[in-house]
Amino acid sequence: MKPDIQLKKFFEHDDRFLSLFNAYFYHGESVLKEEYLSPDDSEVVKLVASNHIAVIRRYKENEYFALFVLENQSKVDYGMVVRIMKYQVLLYERELRKASPNNYTPKGTKLPMVRAIVLYTGEKEWDGPRKLSDMILDENGQKIKLDPAEDFFLNIIELNKDVSYNLNNQCVQDFMDLVHQLYDTTIHLGDTDRVYQRDAVLAAYSITKDEQLKLILEQEEGGVKVCEAMRELFQDERNKGRVEGRAEGRAEGRAEEKIETNTINLRSIMVNLNLNADQAMDALSIDEKDRDFYREKLAALSKN
Repeated sequence: MKPDIQLKKFFEHDDRFLSLFNAYFYHGESVLKEEYLSPDDSEVVKLVASNHIAVIRRYKENEYFALFVLENQSKVDYGMVVRIMKYQVLLYERELRKASPNNYTPKGTKLPMVRAIVLYTGEKEWDGPRKLSDMILDENGQKIKLDPAEDFFLNIIELNKDVSYNLNNQCVQDFMDLVHQLYDTTIHLGDTDRVYQRDAVLAAYSITKDEQLKLILEQEEGGVKVCEAMRELFQDERNKGRVEGRAEGRAEGRAEEKIETNTINLRSIMVNLNLNADQAMDALSIDEKDRDFYREKLAALSKN
């Protein structure tokens, strides 16, 4: 199953979904409650996300009305700020259409608050823009400074380093801790008595594709003592002299991932900022000797 689809299934559980939003916006307090949450259609996802999967939920508690969007992102997208802005605009437009049957918006029409979180699951550090002003230059070619009230900020949770949220949901906590430990290769040093919920382990495997984790899932049922099993496998591999070979394989994998990430980000910048290939490569500081290679990659991507 593709990682986006696996994570969509994981976070379609309302308690897991809300745990992220309560943790990020309300420091873990249970401000948002499951009984006020309901599914929302995927019209906006189809319009904006294309190959990306988002979970959208409608929230209505007394006079408080909101739409919550969770976007999974496995690679750095340098146009992510603009894409999330598109989500919000399209959601607002849809709500206006619902309130305006004759293309006339009645006086007093209210719109829901739209809050989106990007769940970044990649191993590479997120070095993309975190606010709109990071992408805009003034008349002198300098990065523009906007008042915070005028700017647009990206709400992002980075699994490769951010694991200190007060989640109040053990399955989500297991998932986030496990991904982080797999990325920084300290999993075999963790608490050997800790049992990770199976859904969390499956979700972690879907994005890390860690072969050891796959082997553990095949060997064990129910909850999994991942750290203990990893420690045993690590010791076995070290005894068999396979640790260095696996490290080399991961290095090659990272090189291929960098090429794929650069190609996707170039395409995203071209589409979102209406730039040509050379301008996009200037923005990402692609080396001159590599530009013909990426032009071919972009041409192939356009045909698909």
